[in-house]
Amino acid sequence: MQSEKKAWLTSLAKVGIFYFIGFTLFFIISFIIINIRVSSKARVRVPDMVGHLYLDEHNFLVSSGLAVKLDKAELIEYPYGYILSQNYAPGKDIKQGTTITLLVNFSKNIVPVPQIVGVSIELVDHILEQIPVGSKTFSLKKGVVSNIPSDHPVGEVLAQFPPAGVTVFPEYPVSILVSDGPEKRASVFPLPEMKNMHIDIVKKIAYELKIPLKIVSKLTENYKENGRVISISYKGNRFNPFLDHSTEVWDVFVYKYKRVDDTNRYPNALVWLKSPPKIAGSVWTVATRNSQNNFSEISYLYIEKEIPVFVNQEKEIVFWQGYIEENIFQTEESLQNAKNENPTNRRYLFSTDEKKAEKKPVPKEQYKLRLNSIQI
Repeated sequence: MQSEKKAWLTSLAKVGIFYFIGFTLFFIISFIIINIRVSSKARVRVPDMVGHLYLDEHNFLVSSGLAVKLDKAELIEYPYGYILSQNYAPGKDIKQGTTITLLVNFSKNIVPVPQIVGVSIELVDHILEQIPVGSKTFSLKKGVVSNIPSDHPVGEVLAQFPPAGVTVFPEYPVSILVSDGPEKRASVFPLPEMKNMHIDIVKKIAYELKIPLKIVSKLTENYKENGRVISISYKGNRFNPFLDHSTEVWDVFVYKYKRVDDTNRYPNALVWLKSPPKIAGSVWTVATRNSQNNFSEISYLYIEKEIPVFVNQEKEIVFWQGYIEENIFQTEESLQNAKNENPTNRRYLFSTDEKKAEKKPVPKEQYKLRLNSIQI
């Protein structure tokens, strides 16, 4: 009897051990399977968010289980909420709970900069003080005003920064380059201080003087320095028009914001375009052209690695080898409108009748502006 009970207990123990081992293996295997499934679902593929509004991406990031850290920038070129950069490359798989850092533009730009190039400096204050935005009126300030002799009438605005169409916050200063007229070219004249000036205005100064610029960029972590001139090779603060400047080139070093180096895809932004190899190492007149065949941003450059251009995506950038006079870019209609507005004081490089016979030179090279590069 006792031996039977012992045998029964032994059998029961064996069955218990068998079930224990079975259940243990079951739980281990189940845990492994669940862990594999959970771990595979706990990874998120990073989307390409650069150039999108943060509000459009916020819900996806939260629902994907990602933590978000926002670094703030205040760039006038980009709308409020635009994502300028991200710390994880698009397409990378990261774990849920990972913190993704986004650089987001928080500049409250609501005021479109008006066109003041071609306008008399006497009218600029009035134009900047009366800018309608919806049902309200906002103002911008007149910033640094620089002067340079040119073939344009005395007091005409030659260049501005920010350019027309860019949205900025109220009371933002607009820097201006003004013509001193052609008469002052008859003697040695002073040059404006170009250090810390925006490259757009310096390009116009050099173009008026027929001096090509060789532009070299230097990366900066300070977004406010983007496009600002660090130094220029021209020595002194006076220009002698009687000297031979035909072989002269000005080296100009300009800040380029490092963290938006790969985000040159926004409308109305200062973009750094890689120079086409076939035109590098020589001097070109450079301009942008819109769909109506109108030209703007005319400059005279010694082309090297990069070309800073403040344009929108729909424009083309075109090149003429050597120096091209600005008057070829004017249309007959624009000349006639200017004559009607100011028939007595406006100075012309040629009359509208002469313009009818004038043919715009065909660019030797022309490229369509793409998101991140120039393509033929």
